Amino acid sequence: MMPVPCISHPQPCVRAQDATPCNCTTVVCDKRHGGDCRNVTAPDGSRCVASKCRCNMFCFQGQCVGGEAIDCPPYPLPCKRYQCVETTGKCTAVVNVPDGTLCPDGTCSNGVCRQIVCPPPPNTCNAYVYNVTAKNCSLVPTNNGRSCSDGNRCTGVLVVHLCMSKAAP
Repeated sequence: MMPVPCISHPQPCVRAQDATPCNCTTVVCDKRHGGDCRNVTAPDGSRCVASKCRCNMFCFQGQCVGGEAIDCPPYPLPCKRYQCVETTGKCTAVVNVPDGTLCPDGTCSNGVCRQIVCPPPPNTCNAYVYNVTAKNCSLVPTNNGRSCSDGNRCTGVLVVHLCMSKAAP
């Protein structure tokens, strides 16, 4: 934008981009007040830049708003991610993902994938397996149709989670 020459100033007016964190103002020459320079709000919808880590921002009522966060590439470890650094606009900061985020062995806690340890099964016919989607340990049959013991008096054959007694010979 070309500088606006003002009557009362030997120097022309220049945009106030460097004077404000957001460039949603424009400097104009106010001829009604002796030709002084003054800031006016840029029209809503004007493009602006208030963050190096956001793109497609726009002016709304004098504020630079909206836009989308820069999409950083994935980090090689599951419980960490890259984050954009405001001063550079580059994805170089490494931060922890929120605790409880799912990872291959369980859930993330303080940036580390913690394996979920399920309780011991109630008998030899079943096992607890961590269900990543449900975020809990689920009981699953391990020996359907095979011999089993329920830890009590029952010794028999596993039928869908239950150790069924064998018929006496």
